[in-house]
Amino acid sequence: MDRIWECWVADWLNAVEREHGMGDRAIDMLDGLEIDLPLQQAAAPEERRFFELLRQSQESLLEGDFQKALAYGLTAAKVQVASWQPPAWEKPDLGALSQSGVSDEQICWILGWKDEHGNPALEKLREERRRPGLHLDRWQPPVVKEFEERKEAMLKRIEALRKRLGLRFADEVVVVPLPGVSKKTWELLQAFGKLQRLGWSIRKIARHLGLSYAKTLKLRDQWEAVYGKASQSGTDRAGGGVVAEGVDDQSDSAGVELSPQDDFGVGQEVAGAVASGGFDSPGGDCGPVAAVEGGGLEGGASASGRPAADCLDD
Repeated sequence: MDRIWECWVADWLNAVEREHGMGDRAIDMLDGLEIDLPLQQAAAPEERRFFELLRQSQESLLEGDFQKALAYGLTAAKVQVASWQPPAWEKPDLGALSQSGVSDEQICWILGWKDEHGNPALEKLREERRRPGLHLDRWQPPVVKEFEERKEAMLKRIEALRKRLGLRFADEVVVVPLPGVSKKTWELLQAFGKLQRLGWSIRKIARHLGLSYAKTLKLRDQWEAVYGKASQSGTDRAGGGVVAEGVDDQSDSAGVELSPQDDFGVGQEVAGAVASGGFDSPGGDCGPVAAVEGGGLEGGASASGRPAADCLDD
């Protein structure tokens, strides 16, 4: 994403923090934005989502709903920061560096290898030369580490600001537990809804969750049957929604039951309201599928480390 938007997000967050919400500076920065629609349509999915959230924030300002405008703006900031990519890099060729006249001390500085006193870690370099790959196989340049730390700090800052202002992210989907749906399937439905809201394709979601394409299509059908297609695009509940988007209140889904053949985990029914990620698998073999926040599930693994597909009946 264009560097100019990174700077805009940082400046806007500064304004929100100083004014403890949508003060004059934060409002002016949002109101004065001009988003190039052709550029928006040609952008990557994450960028399109960012621009759409900014547009919705501007519309909320025109309607006089400052809380919703702020929720959309903070969500846009989170989406933008989450899309940051580290700078491109390559592992240095130690032999080539030595042949070109670079001293061992300079090589250590290039690699970021320092001892506890801040001096070049020459012993580490000697170990690498004796056993190539011992340290370099896990190496990342210092600039990448600094980038990851800055990105993590910015996401934590946005989350802290959201909590301090008492808001809910506009793209936060909270799935209401349904009668007759197993814990495992309920978690997968929540994961699917999060990833779908990020604009992921069915095939990408299937790979990420470790499911077959057919099972992921069934998840999509279940989600639409219960929460409606409106839950997968747009939101009217920014800043305070408590159920999945597309659902006016819990009564819309309280009477919905999925037949046993449509449930991925028959026999493991939810008893009462279940907090996301707050239970253990009844069988002990598979942990719950973690709730997705922004990036989804790592490698489609359950909390126990096994692929989600291993926890499901065919």
